[in-house]
Amino acid sequence: MDSKSGFILNSKIIVGGVIGVLAIVVLAIAYSGTSIIDDTSEGEIIESVNFVAQPSDRKLFDTTVQTQSAFSKNAILHYIETIEMDENGEEFTQIWVEIDTITDETVRFTYLKFSEAVIDEYDDKKLILIQVLTKANDGINKNYLYVEEYENNRMVKYIEYDHDELFRKVNEPQYLLTEDGSIIHQSDFQLRDEFEDRYDKINFTNEKNKVIVIIPTFTASAYSPYGFYDFYRGDCNETCLTIPITNSIADFSFTSSVNAVKILDLLNYESITDRQLHTNPTILDEYDSVIVLHNEYVSSIMFNAITSHDNVIFLYPNALYAQVDVDTTNNLITLIRGHNYPTEDITNGFNWENENTHPFEYDTECENWEFYPTKGTPNGHMLNCYPEHIIWKDGLLLKTLKELVG
Repeated sequence: MDSKSGFILNSKIIVGGVIGVLAIVVLAIAYSGTSIIDDTSEGEIIESVNFVAQPSDRKLFDTTVQTQSAFSKNAILHYIETIEMDENGEEFTQIWVEIDTITDETVRFTYLKFSEAVIDEYDDKKLILIQVLTKANDGINKNYLYVEEYENNRMVKYIEYDHDELFRKVNEPQYLLTEDGSIIHQSDFQLRDEFEDRYDKINFTNEKNKVIVIIPTFTASAYSPYGFYDFYRGDCNETCLTIPITNSIADFSFTSSVNAVKILDLLNYESITDRQLHTNPTILDEYDSVIVLHNEYVSSIMFNAITSHDNVIFLYPNALYAQVDVDTTNNLITLIRGHNYPTEDITNGFNWENENTHPFEYDTECENWEFYPTKGTPNGHMLNCYPEHIIWKDGLLLKTLKELVG
């Protein structure tokens, strides 16, 4: 992001590409069934007939590490690689990656190894690219594990999906989150060399019009552990309605537009955080257009600055939904009004006429997306769905956004 934002967004650089992989182990399908969480279909639990249920005693690697995840909490990663045998007596290699997430749930990903190759060596370690197969609703899919080997240990550093999407999508397993039983990855995205012509159509390089994206740090904070949603669920009292403000992308997820933050950064959009806008609301006067993400929780100062601008694009529904007080001295926000607080009859904390939470917030497929004009206050356009799952795939959506602000 632009240096003015002060926001911590560290893009991951993955060594090497998925090319010239040396086939070492040829896949042989196992006969026993097990329930697995498949990482290529949004964490949906499916029944597989192609994976053994439990690791055998013939373990090639069995490594457990503790590593920092979101909100400065630790996740525990467990990597197991075993030799298994199918009903015909043929051996094959299976990999289990288990994560004890920061939400105190354990999630297992199961893979069948197809091939591996060393792609880098550093500090007495090897970075190994392992091609794996995993079961999905549409059949067997191919993924790639970037695995670090040291001494007699192996641990997954990144998981990359084998899809010809607009951007490369890479996950670090420790940032996996669970929410309401769903599996949520925080992914990193990278440009593909072969798509340069496509990027030219969506990359923001307009020198005449200035555009600013507002990063929803207040919303990311609201969804943090021991935050607003623990209060809504009745898991804690009103002490959870005053929380620290995060300033790191590591604390973002589906609910705070993490994919859009990263994709728009790759496409050269300038950005500021909620807190920066709160402390300097007139900064929006310097820009021709403003892009609002899932900025669900905002201060009254922010609300007034955004709704008085001449061209605002609301890329996510449910924005400007609840009012928070901002304590810049102690870096805290406190819920004041909205989201059925302080009384059940209060939904939008600003009584905003462009409120579009229902039903658009719950349309995450975006099969019939469109930008429609606002009713004024501010002038601009709103998207009729929650685009987190398509923002990194849909070139037409990004092209349309560019046209609306350009």
